[in-house]
Amino acid sequence: MTRTARVTAVAAALLALAAVSPASAQDTMKKDEGFFGKPAFVLMPSVVITPVFSGVGSGDKGPTKVYFNARFMTVVPTRSPYFQLVAGAQFLPNGPHNAEVRFNDPNLFYGAIIPLAFLNTATDGWLSLSVDPLGLYSLGGGGSGRDLYGHDFVLEGALVANIGSKMMKDMGFFSNASAFLLLDQVLTHQKFTDANGNEFNDRWHPVIVTGFVVPIGR
Repeated sequence: MTRTARVTAVAAALLALAAVSPASAQDTMKKDEGFFGKPAFVLMPSVVITPVFSGVGSGDKGPTKVYFNARFMTVVPTRSPYFQLVAGAQFLPNGPHNAEVRFNDPNLFYGAIIPLAFLNTATDGWLSLSVDPLGLYSLGGGGSGRDLYGHDFVLEGALVANIGSKMMKDMGFFSNASAFLLLDQVLTHQKFTDANGNEFNDRWHPVIVTGFVVPIGR
């Protein structure tokens, strides 16, 4: 698949701790709930920035471009302080394109949020950090020529600024809003095809995603 098509798939990774920033799905779990709490639903309007490091790795990455990212996500809190579950869907309305087609097909993602509590403690709750192992179900994914869609493994780093809980505590809807910055790297299926039809492997092609988390219900 072409690099531009792959960019769309990589961006779908952006899940993140951002979703739980509504801070605290875990904190709001009721005592009579089981191991899994009520899911939290969020909108994540954002932008995808790629390539992050032009010229690093194999192949010509081309100029850095920015795409609007429309994302919906669900976070399932758990009693465990070590992880929460996440799943969602996204697409890029103005995604990358070639002479024939624009790659704005939807992608699905699923996985876990593993919080690193030291940053939240050190900043008195202003910032949150997590490492998120994710599955990505996307067009051209999985490295198989037999199926249109396939699965890939993505590793993500997520930094979240909890601006709602810190600056707008008494503003209802806005009290759980947050801003996020994500760095995503696909760890599987790294084969690309350049404009001349030559195939190559690129093991280092991270994508930045940044935007806002808007809670819409639980």
